[in-house]
Amino acid sequence: MAILLAMVTAGTVWAVEPTDFTDRITGVEIKYSPDGYTWGDVPAEGVEKTGHLRFNIQWSLDRNYLDSNSAIQYRLPGEFRLVRADSGVVYNDRNADPMGTYEVSADGHIVIHYNETYVKTNRNSVLTGHLEFQANVSDMKTSTDERIHISIPPHSTEIPINRTSGMSIDKKAVEIDSANGIVKYTATVNSDKGTYGPVIVEDRMLSDSLTLDQGKGFTVTRNGGDISSIITPTATGKGFRLALERMDPGDRYEITYYGRITADAAGTDTTVVNQVKATSKRGNGDDFSVDKRVETNVSTRPDVSKSGGITAGGKTKWTIGIDTKNRDIVGWTLTDTPSANITLPDTVHISPAVNGSDTISVGGSGFTFPVNSTGDPATHKYTITYETDMPAVVDGTTRVDNTATLTPPGPAGIPAPEAPRSITGSV
Repeated sequence: MAILLAMVTAGTVWAVEPTDFTDRITGVEIKYSPDGYTWGDVPAEGVEKTGHLRFNIQWSLDRNYLDSNSAIQYRLPGEFRLVRADSGVVYNDRNADPMGTYEVSADGHIVIHYNETYVKTNRNSVLTGHLEFQANVSDMKTSTDERIHISIPPHSTEIPINRTSGMSIDKKAVEIDSANGIVKYTATVNSDKGTYGPVIVEDRMLSDSLTLDQGKGFTVTRNGGDISSIITPTATGKGFRLALERMDPGDRYEITYYGRITADAAGTDTTVVNQVKATSKRGNGDDFSVDKRVETNVSTRPDVSKSGGITAGGKTKWTIGIDTKNRDIVGWTLTDTPSANITLPDTVHISPAVNGSDTISVGGSGFTFPVNSTGDPATHKYTITYETDMPAVVDGTTRVDNTATLTPPGPAGIPAPEAPRSITGSV
């Protein structure tokens, strides 16, 4: 007989306690379908959470087994979750004649009740039968390692649940401290479906000029909650490794840490490369990973810009910009060199003011940045502006150039440890 458990009904109270036929089970067949239509063997690598399982339980009853009781029972293992109770008619496989009824309760208790006529007719025969039903993989109870353990004597098996595309990863340089050569990184690991096993996060500082700043430590959050105190990273100067718990669907890890530019790269424009990788396991035990590579430009050199334009009054307005990159430029000298056909004013305007004065001189030997009267280093972004007269027009056109140079301090005749920064503006 074949029984498909699918319909809803009320329970029945039996006059005689049904006989447990657990020890009469002769075989169990399990099939898998990813879509509920196409069925095949359970794949060794595991099943998808969205798939379906079909079970066929076979049994054999000895002669005279039903003499004293026409009802048999079996309780499904605890791994099965039935959404609703079910009942129906049991039919003979050979001639489709009704042989009795079956019921299954919501807790998986199956009772098959053969009718009296069938029992009398087959009293001296060996009775065989099978029970077939389906279950959603998502409805099956699983162990903590995401395996379905099924034990239907004499059959016992484990079915791994295969999670695919379980993680994504991103990484950004969220803050650059050019003055101290420090890059603040944030790596995020997201999981839409959860992961099968623990998540291993590994980060490598790929550039020779970049090291892990272990002194600043790590911050690790899970779904916004700080879990740094329970995480013990394995770190070296060139990277780290973190072991994090498996992720549930929708989980998010965020890891914050710092890289430092090496001393030999200080005072240069440096592009540093950093890579992070997250690894977990699929249901069949295979590793899978996602990674992100980030290139970050870290300029620890003060920068200078220059532009010019014509005013409504016919003069040329020049603007010099200085970005100190948060470095102390005390002792650095700003000079401005115009083309031969223009003359610089004696003083130009600077903002913010230096030692209370908003005017400086950039011609000749230029302006050397002093220590502020407050004792603070000169670490602002400065803007210097001034106007010059337009030169005489020759052949209907004219062109003026103006070059601003920011030179680091150093003894006369000895090259400075850093090259000057120079830029030319034209009108």
